[in-house]
Amino acid sequence: MDRVSARFTMYAKLWTVIFALLFAAITGLNSVTLLNKLYTKGDFRSQLVGVAPQISGIADRIGVAGPTDATRKMYTDLLTKAVKDTGVVTTPPGTTPAGINSESEGDTWITQHVASADQTKVTNEFTLDLQNQRVQDAAAVRNIMSNASFDVLQFRWENGEVTWPQIPGVLATAALLSLGAPFWFNALKQLTNLRPILANKQDPPPSK
Repeated sequence: MDRVSARFTMYAKLWTVIFALLFAAITGLNSVTLLNKLYTKGDFRSQLVGVAPQISGIADRIGVAGPTDATRKMYTDLLTKAVKDTGVVTTPPGTTPAGINSESEGDTWITQHVASADQTKVTNEFTLDLQNQRVQDAAAVRNIMSNASFDVLQFRWENGEVTWPQIPGVLATAALLSLGAPFWFNALKQLTNLRPILANKQDPPPSK
């Protein structure tokens, strides 16, 4: 079991690196330019910091760092909706989904509580609802970043063509992306929690 777990972890990291390289190469996202703008433009930095709690809320729901109450509620509600919309009879009768933390757990629940003839119907409905939710989450993230005046396209390949001076920044992007979503989610949570602490530690204005 330990060998299988280690092999799975290795393959997961390998695919993360591959997807990071492909994304960076295709988009040409230059993290050096982005970080430079964050460092020099205070208004731009403040706008991104302001949307961090909203992004964090969506990340809680999709569970990039593991199951949370928001993740559990989302999967449970979607599976409950799928069962209701298909009108199937669960076993025992009246059984409703509870404590569903992931799509795989939802599929397991369907296998255990839905008759074989109806399992495909419920699974397809559950998968469709889940895909619609993910589309909505992606649109919400895009809307949040748009309201923050953050356009990732301004940091990509100039004129859509590969330019040698940008390659180090693009490789840096691939390296940062290869750290994985859980790393960045935890970093975002820590930075968000740090804001009120820093605000309380600021020196009060001098009294007149």
